[in-house]
Amino acid sequence: MDKLTIIGIDPGTTKSYAVLDLNGNILEVKSSKKLDASKITNNVFKFGKPVLIGTDVKKVPNFVEKIASGLGAKVFKPQTDLQSKHKSRLVKKFLKKRNIEINNKHENDALISAILAYKSIKPLLNKIENKYSNLNTDEIKNLVLKENINIKQAISMIPD
Repeated sequence: MDKLTIIGIDPGTTKSYAVLDLNGNILEVKSSKKLDASKITNNVFKFGKPVLIGTDVKKVPNFVEKIASGLGAKVFKPQTDLQSKHKSRLVKKFLKKRNIEINNKHENDALISAILAYKSIKPLLNKIENKYSNLNTDEIKNLVLKENINIKQAISMIPD
C-alpha cells in the first residue's frame, strides 16, 4: 500500500502545494506560475496516496475541489478564513525544529492548509496508533479516512 499523505493547496496565478505524511513530516513545498491541476496531481503522487486536501479558506476554491476529486481525497476547510499574520505565526511555529525554507506567501498558504488538515485528523491518527499498534495501522487509517467508516468497521475489513 502507498504511503498516505495530506496535501495543502494554494490556488491563484502562482499555485502552490505542500505535502505532509501522516506523522506531520513535510515531504515537499513547491510553488510556480506553471503549475496546473495535472502537474500538482502527478507531483504529489510521487510521495504517496493523498487522503486529505486542505485549503486555508472557508469557501473551498474550485481548483482545490477539482484536485481533491481527481485524487479521490476528502477536502478539509477551516471554519473561518485566517488572517495572514495568524497563518505566518502558525507556520513559523510548525517549522521551528524543521530545516525547511518557505520561499513566498503562496508556499506559506499551502503549508498552513496542509498543517490545519493534519491537525484536524491528528487525534484520530493518534488513537489508531496507540490502541491498534499490533495491527496494520496504515490500512486502518486509509479505510477510516477514505471510506469514512469507524475504526471497528475498518479493522473488520482487514484480512488476517
